[in-house]
Amino acid sequence: MTSILVADDSVLIRAWLGRLLPGMGHQVAGTAASGAEAVHLAGVLRPDLVLMDVRMPGELDGLAAGERIRSTLD
Repeated sequence: MTSILVADDSVLIRAWLGRLLPGMGHQVAGTAASGAEAVHLAGVLRPDLVLMDVRMPGELDGLAAGERIRSTLD
């Protein structure tokens, strides 16, 4: 089972994916509402995949957060 971290600033999108992904055979490792939270949770949870919104609030948008996750966790 693939573990997935869902990162999106919309609570509706996070909830929708949280219901959809398990029905497709995936485990939702966690959810994040900002890029910084996604970076932190990726380091703690070590998911197989991160689904990230490109436009995220705060100092790290989805692109910068994804790059940071990729560079530290590969």
